[in-house]
Amino acid sequence: MNSKVLLSTALVVAMGLTGCQTMGASQPSTADSAMSKVMWQKSGAAFQQPNDSMLKANESRIVLLRQNNTAQTGPIVVGIGSDGLVGVNTDNFFQVSLVNNHYSDIVVCSDSQVVTAQNMNSVNGQVLAQAKTYNFTPQTTTYLKVDISANGVPTIQQVSTAQALSMLNQTTRQTHQISRVSIACSAPKPVAIPPAVVVPVPPPSQNLPIRNERQFTVLFDFDSTKITANTAAELGEMADFIRTRPTNNNIILEGHTDSKGSESYNSKLSQARANTAKDILVNRYGVDSMKLNPMGYGESRPVDTNNTEQGRQNNRRVVATVVSEQ
Repeated sequence: MNSKVLLSTALVVAMGLTGCQTMGASQPSTADSAMSKVMWQKSGAAFQQPNDSMLKANESRIVLLRQNNTAQTGPIVVGIGSDGLVGVNTDNFFQVSLVNNHYSDIVVCSDSQVVTAQNMNSVNGQVLAQAKTYNFTPQTTTYLKVDISANGVPTIQQVSTAQALSMLNQTTRQTHQISRVSIACSAPKPVAIPPAVVVPVPPPSQNLPIRNERQFTVLFDFDSTKITANTAAELGEMADFIRTRPTNNNIILEGHTDSKGSESYNSKLSQARANTAKDILVNRYGVDSMKLNPMGYGESRPVDTNNTEQGRQNNRRVVATVVSEQ
C-alpha cells in the first residue's frame, strides 16, 4: 500500500473525529433510544501549566496547541515519532486530530523526533503536510503551535513558554486521539571521559587535505528575480572563494520562495531565481558554468515563518554550499 493511501486513510479517520457525534434512528427501539443520548465529548479540562520536575531524566514533554481560526476549521492530524509518517501504525508513534481552540500533550524520549502536521483539502482530496525535526531537551516542555495557512498548508511553529501560556488561556484539552503510545525511554548512558591522547602530527608529506566549506545566500525582492541590494555582493564573494579554493564538485544553486502564490508558480519562480544567480556568476564573475547546477524548490523548504514580512524575505533566497580541499 503506498504512503499516499495511508495518509488519506488517516486523515479521513481524523475528519470523522471532529465534533460531538450522536447515535440514533428515526424510530428507535429502547436500546437505540438509550444510545441516541450518548455524546462523544471532544473537550476536556482547561489547560494548566505542567510541572517539568515530574519528568524523568530522559523524558521531555510536547504540548501541541491550536488557536481559533475561523477561516480554517478543519482538523489537523499531528504525528510525533521517529519516522514522522502519519498513517503508519508503529509502537513509537503518537497521533492526534487537533481542532480549533484545543491542545494535546505527550511525553516523549529526550531525543530527535519528527513532528508532522497534515490536513486534507475538502475540495480535491489532496493531502498537504509539513514536517519538522526537533531535538527535545530533557525534563523540559516544548510548545508547538499548529495552524492552517490561508492557502491550506498546515504549519508548525515553536513558541516560547510565555507566548504559549497566553495562547492556552482559554484552551481546553482534546480528549480523543487517533492513537496513543506508551513511552519507554532507555536510561541515559553515563558519559565516560576518555584519557587525554597525544596525537602525533604527521610530517608535511603525509598531511591530509584541509576541507573548506562555505555557504552563500542571496535574497530576492517579492515576486521577482531581482537580488536585494544588501546581498548582491555575496555572489562576488562566492566567486572569489571558488577561484582561490578550486573544487571539482558541482555546486547546487538552490532557489526558494515564500508561500505567497500557487505552488506551481512558486516552483517556476524559484527556478528562475537559481538561473539568475548562475547567470551572474558566469557572465559577471567568470565562474565555470559546468560547475553550477541551478535547482528550484518553490516554497517547500522555508527557513523562517511565512507569517511575517521579515520571515517571508528570508525565505525568498538562493543558497549555495561550496566545498573545496586545499
